[in-house]
Amino acid sequence: MMLNVDKGRLAVLLLVALMAFVGCSGEETQGEESLNFDFSGDEEVGEDFEEFSAAKGKADGLDFEGSPLEFKTACEEGQEVTIAAVGDLLIHGRLQRQALGHDEGFGSLWSGIKDLMAAADVTYANLEGPTAPGTNKFGRDTTDPGKSFDDNVYSSYPMFNYHPSLLTDLIDSGVDVVSTANNHSLDRRSLGADRTIEELERVGMPYTGTRRKGDDQAPWHTVTNGGGCNLAWLARTYGPTGTPDPHKQVPRCF
Repeated sequence: MMLNVDKGRLAVLLLVALMAFVGCSGEETQGEESLNFDFSGDEEVGEDFEEFSAAKGKADGLDFEGSPLEFKTACEEGQEVTIAAVGDLLIHGRLQRQALGHDEGFGSLWSGIKDLMAAADVTYANLEGPTAPGTNKFGRDTTDPGKSFDDNVYSSYPMFNYHPSLLTDLIDSGVDVVSTANNHSLDRRSLGADRTIEELERVGMPYTGTRRKGDDQAPWHTVTNGGGCNLAWLARTYGPTGTPDPHKQVPRCF
Protein backbone atom coordinates (compact mmCIF):
# COMPACT_ATOMS: atom_id res chain seq x y z
CA MET A 1 0.00 0.00 0.00
CA MET A 2 1.45 3.40 -0.98
CA LEU A 3 0.10 6.71 0.33
CA ASN A 4 1.02 10.24 -0.76
CA VAL A 5 0.00 12.59 2.03
CA ASP A 6 0.22 16.40 2.10
CA LYS A 7 1.91 17.52 5.34
CA GLY A 8 -1.05 19.71 6.31
CA ARG A 9 -3.57 16.97 5.62
CA LEU A 10 -1.36 14.50 7.51
CA ALA A 11 -2.05 16.40 10.75
CA VAL A 12 -5.77 16.01 10.12
CA LEU A 13 -5.43 12.30 9.41
CA LEU A 14 -3.47 11.79 12.61
CA LEU A 15 -6.16 13.72 14.54
CA VAL A 16 -8.89 11.50 13.10
CA ALA A 17 -6.81 8.38 13.79
CA LEU A 18 -6.27 9.40 17.40
CA MET A 19 -10.02 9.99 17.79
CA ALA A 20 -10.57 6.47 16.50
CA PHE A 21 -8.07 5.05 18.97
CA VAL A 22 -9.87 6.81 21.82
CA GLY A 23 -12.72 4.50 20.95
CA CYS A 24 -10.43 1.55 21.54
CA SER A 25 -9.63 2.59 25.08
CA GLY A 26 -13.05 3.61 26.37
CA GLU A 27 -15.22 1.90 28.93
CA GLU A 28 -16.43 -1.59 28.19
CA THR A 29 -20.14 -2.18 28.28
CA GLN A 30 -22.12 -5.38 28.21
CA GLY A 31 -24.43 -6.54 25.47
CA GLU A 32 -25.46 -4.08 22.78
CA GLU A 33 -24.99 -0.90 24.81
CA SER A 34 -22.90 1.71 23.02
CA LEU A 35 -19.67 3.19 24.37
CA ASN A 36 -20.03 6.64 25.91
CA PHE A 37 -17.47 9.20 24.73
CA ASP A 38 -18.70 12.63 25.78
CA PHE A 39 -16.38 15.14 24.09
CA SER A 40 -18.55 18.19 24.69
CA GLY A 41 -19.92 17.75 28.18
CA ASP A 42 -23.51 17.34 26.92
CA GLU A 43 -25.52 14.70 28.73
CA GLU A 44 -27.24 13.31 25.67
CA VAL A 45 -25.76 11.76 22.56
CA GLY A 46 -26.98 13.21 19.28
CA GLU A 47 -27.57 16.57 17.61
CA ASP A 48 -27.40 18.51 20.89
CA PHE A 49 -23.61 18.11 20.96
CA GLU A 50 -21.67 21.35 20.69
CA GLU A 51 -19.14 21.67 17.91
CA PHE A 52 -16.01 19.72 18.83
CA SER A 53 -13.69 22.58 19.76
CA ALA A 54 -10.54 20.67 18.82
CA ALA A 55 -11.56 21.03 15.17
CA LYS A 56 -11.76 24.82 15.22
CA GLY A 57 -8.96 26.47 13.31
CA LYS A 58 -7.17 23.22 12.65
CA ALA A 59 -5.44 22.05 9.47
CA ASP A 60 -7.14 23.07 6.23
CA GLY A 61 -10.72 23.80 7.22
CA LEU A 62 -11.82 20.47 8.64
CA ASP A 63 -15.57 20.58 9.26
CA PHE A 64 -17.16 18.16 11.73
CA GLU A 65 -20.73 19.25 11.02
CA GLY A 66 -21.13 17.41 7.73
CA SER A 67 -20.61 13.81 6.76
CA PRO A 68 -18.33 12.65 5.33
CA LEU A 69 -15.44 14.88 6.41
CA GLU A 70 -14.43 17.45 3.83
CA PHE A 71 -10.85 18.56 3.18
CA LYS A 72 -11.25 21.88 1.40
CA THR A 73 -7.67 22.06 0.12
CA ALA A 74 -7.26 18.38 -0.66
CA CYS A 75 -6.11 18.96 -4.24
CA GLU A 76 -3.61 21.72 -3.52
CA GLU A 77 0.05 20.87 -3.93
CA GLY A 78 2.19 20.68 -0.82
CA GLN A 79 4.92 18.70 0.88
CA GLU A 80 4.43 14.98 0.45
CA VAL A 81 5.47 11.91 2.39
CA THR A 82 5.20 8.40 0.97
CA ILE A 83 4.26 5.62 3.39
CA ALA A 84 4.54 1.94 2.50
CA ALA A 85 2.76 -0.62 4.67
CA VAL A 86 3.36 -4.36 4.47
CA GLY A 87 1.38 -6.77 6.51
CA ASP A 88 1.88 -9.66 8.66
CA LEU A 89 5.37 -11.02 9.11
CA LEU A 90 3.92 -14.38 10.11
CA ILE A 91 6.70 -16.75 9.08
CA HIS A 92 5.89 -20.45 9.10
CA GLY A 93 8.41 -23.24 9.52
CA ARG A 94 9.36 -23.91 5.90
CA LEU A 95 9.96 -20.21 5.29
CA GLN A 96 12.05 -19.89 8.44
CA ARG A 97 14.20 -22.82 7.36
CA GLN A 98 14.61 -21.31 3.90
CA ALA A 99 15.59 -17.93 5.32
CA LEU A 100 18.06 -19.29 7.88
CA GLY A 101 19.80 -21.32 5.17
CA HIS A 102 19.99 -18.51 2.59
CA ASP A 103 22.81 -16.00 2.09
CA GLU A 104 20.24 -13.14 2.09
CA GLY A 105 18.53 -14.44 5.21
CA PHE A 106 14.92 -13.41 5.70
CA GLY A 107 15.34 -10.80 2.99
CA SER A 108 15.25 -13.64 0.48
CA LEU A 109 11.55 -14.11 1.25
CA TRP A 110 10.57 -10.70 -0.11
CA SER A 111 13.43 -9.97 -2.51
CA GLY A 112 10.91 -9.40 -5.32
CA ILE A 113 9.50 -6.26 -3.65
CA LYS A 114 12.60 -5.09 -1.79
CA ASP A 115 13.03 -2.09 -4.08
CA LEU A 116 9.46 -0.95 -3.38
CA MET A 117 9.92 -1.26 0.37
CA ALA A 118 13.09 0.82 0.25
CA ALA A 119 11.64 3.48 -2.06
CA ALA A 120 9.09 4.90 0.39
CA ASP A 121 9.92 7.67 2.86
CA VAL A 122 8.69 5.41 5.67
CA THR A 123 7.96 1.68 5.50
CA TYR A 124 5.90 -0.06 8.20
CA ALA A 125 5.46 -3.79 8.89
CA ASN A 126 3.53 -5.84 11.43
CA LEU A 127 5.96 -8.06 13.33
CA GLU A 128 3.63 -10.92 14.16
CA GLY A 129 5.58 -12.94 16.66
CA PRO A 130 8.53 -12.57 19.03
CA THR A 131 12.22 -12.40 18.17
CA ALA A 132 13.28 -13.77 21.53
CA PRO A 133 16.60 -15.62 21.64
CA GLY A 134 17.03 -18.37 24.22
CA THR A 135 13.32 -18.59 25.05
CA ASN A 136 11.39 -21.83 24.71
CA LYS A 137 7.71 -22.39 23.95
CA PHE A 138 6.85 -22.10 27.65
CA GLY A 139 8.44 -18.67 27.90
CA ARG A 140 11.41 -19.94 29.88
CA ASP A 141 15.12 -19.30 29.51
CA THR A 142 17.02 -22.00 27.65
CA THR A 143 20.12 -22.52 25.50
CA ASP A 144 19.85 -20.70 22.18
CA PRO A 145 20.45 -22.94 19.11
CA GLY A 146 21.75 -20.10 16.93
CA LYS A 147 20.52 -19.74 13.36
CA SER A 148 18.57 -22.97 13.40
CA PHE A 149 14.88 -23.80 13.25
CA ASP A 150 14.84 -26.20 16.20
CA ASP A 151 11.07 -26.08 16.83
CA ASN A 152 11.72 -25.27 20.47
CA VAL A 153 13.28 -21.82 20.67
CA TYR A 154 12.56 -20.88 17.05
CA SER A 155 9.24 -22.34 16.01
CA SER A 156 6.11 -22.00 13.92
CA TYR A 157 2.35 -22.40 14.40
CA PRO A 158 0.76 -22.07 16.85
CA MET A 159 3.51 -20.45 19.00
CA PHE A 160 5.84 -18.46 16.77
CA ASN A 161 9.34 -17.19 17.52
CA TYR A 162 11.88 -15.92 14.97
CA HIS A 163 15.63 -15.61 15.00
CA PRO A 164 16.55 -11.96 15.76
CA SER A 165 18.42 -11.69 12.45
CA LEU A 166 14.95 -11.06 11.04
CA LEU A 167 15.15 -7.53 12.45
CA THR A 168 18.42 -6.58 10.75
CA ASP A 169 17.12 -8.10 7.51
CA LEU A 170 14.05 -5.88 7.79
CA ILE A 171 16.22 -2.81 8.27
CA ASP A 172 18.36 -3.80 5.29
CA SER A 173 15.15 -4.11 3.27
CA GLY A 174 14.06 -0.56 4.10
CA VAL A 175 11.59 -1.18 6.94
CA ASP A 176 11.57 1.79 9.33
CA VAL A 177 9.04 0.85 12.02
CA VAL A 178 7.18 -2.26 13.20
CA SER A 179 4.12 -2.98 15.29
CA THR A 180 4.40 -5.65 17.98
CA ALA A 181 0.76 -5.66 19.12
CA ASN A 182 -1.04 -8.66 17.63
CA ASN A 183 -2.42 -12.02 18.64
CA HIS A 184 1.09 -13.56 18.68
CA SER A 185 2.68 -10.86 20.86
CA LEU A 186 3.03 -13.21 23.84
CA ASP A 187 3.87 -16.47 22.08
CA ARG A 188 6.94 -16.57 24.33
CA ARG A 189 5.09 -15.09 27.30
CA SER A 190 6.37 -12.14 29.28
CA LEU A 191 10.05 -13.05 28.95
CA GLY A 192 9.70 -13.29 25.18
CA ALA A 193 8.07 -9.87 24.96
CA ASP A 194 10.91 -8.36 26.98
CA ARG A 195 13.60 -10.03 24.90
CA THR A 196 11.92 -8.96 21.68
CA ILE A 197 12.04 -5.36 22.87
CA GLU A 198 15.72 -5.81 23.77
CA GLU A 199 16.47 -7.04 20.26
CA LEU A 200 14.48 -4.24 18.63
CA GLU A 201 16.34 -1.63 20.65
CA ARG A 202 19.69 -3.32 20.04
CA VAL A 203 19.33 -2.96 16.26
CA GLY A 204 17.63 0.44 16.48
CA MET A 205 14.22 -0.55 15.07
CA PRO A 206 11.35 1.71 16.27
CA TYR A 207 8.34 -0.28 17.48
CA THR A 208 4.89 0.17 18.96
CA GLY A 209 2.60 -2.31 20.68
CA THR A 210 4.40 -3.89 23.65
CA ARG A 211 6.34 -2.79 26.71
CA ARG A 212 8.58 -4.42 29.28
CA LYS A 213 7.27 -6.18 32.36
CA GLY A 214 6.93 -3.67 35.17
CA ASP A 215 7.53 -0.63 32.94
CA ASP A 216 4.04 0.81 33.35
CA GLN A 217 5.12 4.34 32.40
CA ALA A 218 6.62 3.42 29.04
CA PRO A 219 4.76 5.02 26.12
CA TRP A 220 2.80 2.74 23.80
CA HIS A 221 3.59 4.89 20.75
CA THR A 222 6.73 5.65 18.76
CA VAL A 223 7.65 8.47 16.38
CA THR A 224 9.53 8.27 13.10
CA ASN A 225 10.59 10.90 10.60
CA GLY A 226 10.22 10.53 6.86
CA GLY A 227 9.97 13.01 4.04
CA GLY A 228 10.47 15.81 6.54
CA CYS A 229 7.37 14.79 8.55
CA ASN A 230 7.20 13.42 12.07
CA LEU A 231 4.82 10.45 12.15
CA ALA A 232 3.33 9.00 15.34
CA TRP A 233 2.52 5.28 15.35
CA LEU A 234 0.20 3.47 17.74
CA ALA A 235 -0.56 -0.27 17.50
CA ARG A 236 -3.20 -2.21 19.41
CA THR A 237 -4.72 -5.69 19.23
CA TYR A 238 -7.86 -7.50 20.30
CA GLY A 239 -5.63 -9.65 22.52
CA PRO A 240 -2.98 -12.40 22.56
CA THR A 241 -4.40 -15.73 21.43
CA GLY A 242 -4.86 -18.03 24.40
CA THR A 243 -2.00 -16.39 26.31
CA PRO A 244 -2.44 -14.52 29.60
CA ASP A 245 -1.05 -11.01 29.94
CA PRO A 246 -0.71 -10.60 33.72
CA HIS A 247 1.74 -7.69 33.42
CA LYS A 248 -0.34 -5.70 30.89
CA GLN A 249 2.41 -5.64 28.27
CA VAL A 250 0.09 -5.50 25.26
CA PRO A 251 -2.49 -2.73 24.66
CA ARG A 252 -5.93 -4.06 23.75
CA CYS A 253 -8.89 -2.59 21.94
CA PHE A 254 -11.52 -4.44 23.99
